[in-house]
Amino acid sequence: MQDLILNPNNLLLFIAAFAAGMFNGVAGGGSFLSFPALVFAGYPIVEANATSTMALWFGSFASTYAYRHVLLGTKPEGEEANSKLAAAASEVTSADRAYFYALSCISIMGGVLGSVILLGTTDAVFTKIVPYLMVLATTLFALSPTINKWLKSQGKGIRLPFYAALALQFIVAIYGGYFGGGVSILMLSIMNFMGLTNIHAMNGLKSWLGSCMNGVAIAAFVVAGKIAWFPALLMAVAAILGAYGSAILAQKIPQKIIRNFVVGIACAMTSYLFLKQWGIA
Repeated sequence: MQDLILNPNNLLLFIAAFAAGMFNGVAGGGSFLSFPALVFAGYPIVEANATSTMALWFGSFASTYAYRHVLLGTKPEGEEANSKLAAAASEVTSADRAYFYALSCISIMGGVLGSVILLGTTDAVFTKIVPYLMVLATTLFALSPTINKWLKSQGKGIRLPFYAALALQFIVAIYGGYFGGGVSILMLSIMNFMGLTNIHAMNGLKSWLGSCMNGVAIAAFVVAGKIAWFPALLMAVAAILGAYGSAILAQKIPQKIIRNFVVGIACAMTSYLFLKQWGIA
């Protein structure tokens, strides 16, 4: 046991997951650390992606709990009664919640399909694909503040038909089950085009849908034997601890600095994956 704890690779994974949990709690982008760390530690790339998804899922699901009143339409009590989330819950209509259920179902379907596609992808093929997915995810993450500002400026000026929004969410969920980097900003964009404007309601739904698509993907990965269990559990604990520490980080360091740091890490990790693909690293 002592050898496992003091193993340099396991220490690397613990630190990476702890930082990922902190970053996810403040600015997002935690998978830019957890996934490459597993690859660097020598795990097969498909297994690394599946294990990273599982390790970070618990923190994502926990954040959904904070939005339970918004999602379920229940009335907050105690200190929560006067919170911004309580106000958001009162603004969400029963029609909106009907959309939530439909989006949940479509996200589960897309997550299953995405995970099946990943499981059908060999390590050799995924090694060639993943650096480009990292470029896409890093770009979306880096541009997300600009995209969010643009979405807010649109207000209710752009509204997609509901079935078009469902189709887009299905595509996004497939991507989420397959890889998932940058999926949050894609989901927020779809919600805006559906006419949702309350950011707390949008964040709550985003967290829930992400939990749905990743939850079913993880189930598929477990059945297929693609989870490296020791690092998954080690990193899950580290990510949860990091999520608790994110409150301290948020008070000490401006979010913009954290985001820029995550982008820098993501660029470095993307470069490493390209070098690995080319046989240089």
